[in-house]
Amino acid sequence: MLTKTGFDSRHPESKGKPIVYVDYLESASWNWNIKRLGQEGTYKAVGSLLFRHAIVQSKEEDFRGRVGLHALPQASDFYEGLGMVKLANDSANSNLPYFELTEAAVSVKKCCQKGAFKTIYLFDLRKRELIFLGHRLVSLLPRLRLKT
Repeated sequence: MLTKTGFDSRHPESKGKPIVYVDYLESASWNWNIKRLGQEGTYKAVGSLLFRHAIVQSKEEDFRGRVGLHALPQASDFYEGLGMVKLANDSANSNLPYFELTEAAVSVKKCCQKGAFKTIYLFDLRKRELIFLGHRLVSLLPRLRLKT
């Protein structure tokens, strides 16, 4: 995942306020569930965990959890499932759908889905294994270091 700051919200409720922009988010293709090919992923929710880190970054930057991104059309349902709102297709960016997560949506998710940040895993690409990190994403990320 690659995130950037220096972008402003386009959402009517928070227009002009700063957001964390997710420039790139992808999980390993060999780990995707593709039923028609009979392929089952080994690890679950890797994309969701990466996205949650963007929310945490937004909170750390005092952006109140606001996150924006352009999605591939086939990923639209995934981002809507995370509580993001599709604002429009962006003609300036290959007509990709543009989504934002508002601070109100972050608050609702926190209240309604207790433990959304509870169990955290990290996927080590070199070893191809999932590593249990703990139960609080905010407190673990600053201390996280992969052994080389």
